Amino acid sequence: ITEIPNSWQFLHIEQLLLNRNKLRNFPSNFFQKLPPTLRVLKLAANILEILPPDFGQMKNLTDLDLSENRLKAF
Repeated sequence: ITEIPNSWQFLHIEQLLLNRNKLRNFPSNFFQKLPPTLRVLKLAANILEILPPDFGQMKNLTDLDLSENRLKAF
């Protein structure tokens, strides 16, 4: 996938695996809308260059993979 639709809803997920896509960015407030049950977030091997400000709101993550992206800053 190349983008995440705004219509996607994540109610009680513990894992979100979006590895090996062509994601460049995220919808507005995407990370703020993720549930507190989310523990694993895999975003490896995309085309991400920046992370939005709400990225830091995911306080319960225990496993995060951002490898193989083009991130310039956190």
